[in-house]
Amino acid sequence: MPFYAMNGDSYLINYRRHNTAGQFTLNNFSATFYEDLYNSAELWYEAWLGMIRNADGTFNYPSYYKQDVLIFKLDVMDIVVDTVRYVGCFPVVAEPYRFKSALSGRIVLQVSFLADEVYKA
Repeated sequence: MPFYAMNGDSYLINYRRHNTAGQFTLNNFSATFYEDLYNSAELWYEAWLGMIRNADGTFNYPSYYKQDVLIFKLDVMDIVVDTVRYVGCFPVVAEPYRFKSALSGRIVLQVSFLADEVYKA
């Protein structure tokens, strides 16, 4: 889970270098979804992309497709110890499926999200 990162700015004043706080940035975060019998994860992802871009190629307003995402951090006893709220999220990229017949594992969908803000709820 990413949190804010801060860039530093450096200035030269009277032949001395001064460093100050720069811009705060919030990196992408990713989530892993396990596919089921009904292909729910892929259908959910495609539906969200459909809210971002229309069939004619035009884009909707961000207020239409941005949603809040809550992340619950659990301890080993499955008790919620912390909650993080990402505000104004939308998916930006999904990793392609990797079919490995030798492992016969579950199919997973890895999705990266972009968010406006992050809060401890």
